[in-house]
Amino acid sequence: MRASRHSSLALKADAAAEPAAPAIANAPPGRRRFLPIAVRLTLILGSLMVGGVLILGLLTIDNQNRLMQHQLDEFGLSIARLLADSAREPLLADDELVLETVVSKFGNTRSSLGAVVYNDRGQAVAQRGVIPQGSLPDLYRQGRALTDTDYSIEWHWRHRDGASESMVSYLTPIRYRDLVTGHALVTFSRRIIEEQFHESLMILLGAMLLTMLLALLVSWRVSRWLARPIQALVEASQAIGNGDYHYRMDDRRNDELGILMRSFNEMAHGLLRKSQVEQALSRYVSRDVAREILRNLDQVELGGRHVEASVIFADIVGFTEMAETMEPRAVSELLNEYFHYITRASSLWQGTIDKFIGDCAMIVFGVPQADSEHRFHAVGCAVLISHVVQRLNERRQRQGKCPIHFRIGINSGHMLAGNMGSSDRMQYTVVGDAVNLASRLATHARADEILVDEEMYAHTDVCGRVIARPHGTIQIRGRKEPATLYRIDDLSPDYRQQLESMVEQVLAETD
Repeated sequence: MRASRHSSLALKADAAAEPAAPAIANAPPGRRRFLPIAVRLTLILGSLMVGGVLILGLLTIDNQNRLMQHQLDEFGLSIARLLADSAREPLLADDELVLETVVSKFGNTRSSLGAVVYNDRGQAVAQRGVIPQGSLPDLYRQGRALTDTDYSIEWHWRHRDGASESMVSYLTPIRYRDLVTGHALVTFSRRIIEEQFHESLMILLGAMLLTMLLALLVSWRVSRWLARPIQALVEASQAIGNGDYHYRMDDRRNDELGILMRSFNEMAHGLLRKSQVEQALSRYVSRDVAREILRNLDQVELGGRHVEASVIFADIVGFTEMAETMEPRAVSELLNEYFHYITRASSLWQGTIDKFIGDCAMIVFGVPQADSEHRFHAVGCAVLISHVVQRLNERRQRQGKCPIHFRIGINSGHMLAGNMGSSDRMQYTVVGDAVNLASRLATHARADEILVDEEMYAHTDVCGRVIARPHGTIQIRGRKEPATLYRIDDLSPDYRQQLESMVEQVLAETD
């Protein structure tokens, strides 16, 4: 339990040491990472343009493939028909020598790799070069119909070295008047058309890639142009969020964004004025109280709420006699110096300066911001003030000056917190019997003493976390039984390191 409170103190002390950020800078935890709008627009526009180029390219490639295939089909079919016309009469005459001569002319050219002539029974009567395997009926079944009577057969021919080559054969009937007297087949290699298609494809892909790069570049430039005023608004909002209320935007645009920019500048001016008012107000009241007032400007009224809080009264011993021997300006400088140390020490323990009464400082804990450990924070703050004053006295003695001693009273309990006074003049403070008892304890304490009553010392938030000893009893007005007092000498060793760190922090910021 003590170890967890030890770490809790370190965290709270570090958090309290940081200066309060402007209210507008409070961002919700776990802010999501976002994609800049220029990148989003680039992705959208680029995707549309690239998608269009891809679709156009695919359609062009498909059309090119179809066109080249159509040209090959027309050429191959014309050669097959030319073979059929040349072989008609020799086939009718059953002149195999002439057929061999005709087939050799068509089956051994630069374009065609093979040719064959079938009779009406499907038997090959003359052939030359590369021809597909299988019977004539099988070839017709495997073929792709180009017309009612003409077919193309795609197949693969394996060379002697094992390499495979894509082939296409064109098959057409040989007619004499209305009779089919035979069939003619011519074979071509698809290598030429595939090479041409590959070459065309490479050119087209290169053009597509260049077009896509240009599309991405154009979309990026257009997106940057469209997103520039939005980016300016983002930068302005970040500047305002970081507390730079002097930031202004160039509102020369004559469109909706220009109206938005002018409205933003007006908002920034209003936030600047509010910040200036808050800073000025926080010099008279605590920062938390100033924010509470500014947050509810329409509901500033007399009255308060019952809270459970702690309060410290710390005043200088023998200040009246000391002030009589000092110049007024020196007295003012002395008070301002020590009140500055006390203010800084109270902020490290989540305390709020309620008021300065002559040479006395009144500090409250748990008001206006709730604090579940206000008792221990009040005690820790008092011990910190004591250590700081001790270090300052060592410095004053080295300078030949008289030391300054404080007496401190602490109490906790139910009290009324709110605006007290009149409708024309009010002050945010705490009142109640618990507050009066803290003031009485400060009056009863001697130099360099910190006094608490038995009820506060026995609380679980305090007992076991401080080094204390009994200090007798005093009679409190309105109470039958006297109050038992304890003197707080220091915090327990568990908090000694954090306490020393706080002392150095308070003194370093004023050296």
